[in-house]
Amino acid sequence: MYVLDKLWRGTLSPNEQCIVHGSEYSDLRHKASQLNKQIVSMLSDDGKRMLQEYQDLREQMSYISEEDMFVNGFRIGVGLLLD
Repeated sequence: MYVLDKLWRGTLSPNEQCIVHGSEYSDLRHKASQLNKQIVSMLSDDGKRMLQEYQDLREQMSYISEEDMFVNGFRIGVGLLLD
């Protein structure tokens, strides 16, 4: 089966990523989560709301950035194939 067929049928999802337990990313993610819990416990209700709004904005920015990087990487890959 070709890559385009897999994309069309939904058996290939480039936006899904597998996080390996014990990897550097996994460890950093765990530390960030623990730190976030500590910060939230020290904040007032207004502070919690503001932090959540900030995190939501950062997540939106990250999504846009990742999408742009995926598209650009795809274009580069196609360009390499055409060369």
